[in-house]
Amino acid sequence: MPSPENGNWVLSPGRLHKELERTGFCQDTVDRLMEAARRALSLPDVAAKLEQIRSETLGGMRTKPHIPDHPLLPALAIVAAFPQARALHQARGIPDAVTNATLCDLGRSMEAYHAEHGIWGFDNIGWLRHHLTGGLFELGRLQYQPGTMGLPYRVYRSHRDAHLVALAVDQVSCSAEGFPQQGAGGFTTTWTADSHQVQGHFVCPESGKISPQSKDLALSDYELIADPTSHLLFVHIPKGPALGRADCDESFQKAALFFDRHFPERDWQGYGCISWLLDPELRQCLPAHSNILGFASRFLPLAVPNATGNQILERVLGVGVDPSTFQPRNSLQRAVVDHLRAGGCFRTTGGFIPRQDTPGAPPGH
Repeated sequence: MPSPENGNWVLSPGRLHKELERTGFCQDTVDRLMEAARRALSLPDVAAKLEQIRSETLGGMRTKPHIPDHPLLPALAIVAAFPQARALHQARGIPDAVTNATLCDLGRSMEAYHAEHGIWGFDNIGWLRHHLTGGLFELGRLQYQPGTMGLPYRVYRSHRDAHLVALAVDQVSCSAEGFPQQGAGGFTTTWTADSHQVQGHFVCPESGKISPQSKDLALSDYELIADPTSHLLFVHIPKGPALGRADCDESFQKAALFFDRHFPERDWQGYGCISWLLDPELRQCLPAHSNILGFASRFLPLAVPNATGNQILERVLGVGVDPSTFQPRNSLQRAVVDHLRAGGCFRTTGGFIPRQDTPGAPPGH
């Protein structure tokens, strides 16, 4: 295995090719990175530049390096850090198949760069850092990133029928419609609690919006299962095949087993997600059998503070696209554009699934 102390081995064609093939990149990605390494040899101080980007990545500096005429040099620096990632994974007993699937996400970032700029390159080192430092894993169709919920809610579970109720925490500024938004001028939530009950603003289980009225919740009937400090597995949806129910069920089950086996010290309470895919507004413009709606239905929706519709525009239409003049090329784009032109509004939305409700797992797991 290449030395983890020195990443300049990526300039050695034989060693680089061996690592790229071992990781499982498609042939086009292998060819582009091999060509980038060959061209980089003509760049002054290329070894120092590679090491700088690699150290910035592993050190958590969220920069987006741009090397004129060498836009794939940052991707080579990411590959140079693969040995460190493999060592971390091996120390946890993580199978090579999971390691390779996780690291292959670099190829998707290269494709996204190409779609935005029209040339092959890579600059998203802030995202790939999670893959390199044991902070994100691809397990089947989905990716998982441990973190804390962070959203301003407490989630309770009914003792009687296990349904979920979310209440906003104290002092959340909301719009009149119930979206948490700083300076919106609608209303501000309140929160009180004693040994028998809590009083707060309920979250609509269909829309994720916060009710302007405060209500009581009897603690004899409910238990608290998540709050803003709770440890969750955040779900990311990489570009790939359709979000079929069976594939997603399998991925959630893999995640539960994976983190319990390889990170037993982590006490996680459920799954979180923050994505345009969870926006309840999509129910108004997508067919009921849509895989997107099926995926979103797994989660208790939670409105995200100061959310916008920028993510859905970038992911569905493209970066910098004007919806008013965009010509749709597929049914999803057409649905989004038609909804916007009809006066609709999208917002990135959060969601929560309790650990005990791992999708696809048998009862009593």
